[in-house]
Amino acid sequence: MNEKLQIINKQRQIKSLLDVIGWSVAKFASSFVIDTNELDVDEDEIVRFQEKVKKQLTRTSYSSTKFTVLDEYIRYLLATEEFKRVSSQNRALYVELTGFIQDYWVIVDEEKDAEKRKVLEVAAAHALSIGSAWDFNVVKASDDEFDKRFIVIWEGDVGHCGGSGTWGPVMCEVVEGSFGRYFVECTHKYFEAGLRCIDEVVGFSDNILIVSGRRYADSDSNNHPSLRFRVKLEKGLENWNIVKEELIG
Repeated sequence: MNEKLQIINKQRQIKSLLDVIGWSVAKFASSFVIDTNELDVDEDEIVRFQEKVKKQLTRTSYSSTKFTVLDEYIRYLLATEEFKRVSSQNRALYVELTGFIQDYWVIVDEEKDAEKRKVLEVAAAHALSIGSAWDFNVVKASDDEFDKRFIVIWEGDVGHCGGSGTWGPVMCEVVEGSFGRYFVECTHKYFEAGLRCIDEVVGFSDNILIVSGRRYADSDSNNHPSLRFRVKLEKGLENWNIVKEELIG
């Protein structure tokens, strides 16, 4: 399984556990930092840790340290009295994503935004029909009355080639057609953003798409690019063109 997909599944498991026991992310973070510190924790430290956990549960970039931290959070939640009470009721937890077609309804059902859900209904079906796919990001590109358009970016292995270097960013554009029906208008199967992987879609405005992700340093292995870049892309007639790159870490 792709390492980013492993991180996504850990994040989803934590969110599912929080939902089952009725905790917010802030409640979990404050409880965890207090219970795992021998000394008293002041309010400022609690707030900082809450913000840190929020980022850890949304950013999908892989590191062995992050994997270990998420596992620690899961063990903590499974050991709470709140979970022990509800687990005896046999409440179903999350379904692990695999990257393959059986993920379709899980991906769609987990999207809470009604408009993005409609977009994913067609984009995820398209993505999973041409290869493996995970980590979907939906961005509204146009809200014009006669041209409602969305950009959907994901990672996947188009054609199910199965190699460690065959996965990467993929993009499609989804348009709302007549009578509110959505369809995939075009696909960029090998989305050239100058990045080995995209960690975050920062935003879209005035035909400029901003993404952040990673590319290789000289000594990096194939699946672990370490240089973090923010990239601005502008849509041309057929392709997206890089207009600015910035090293951010």
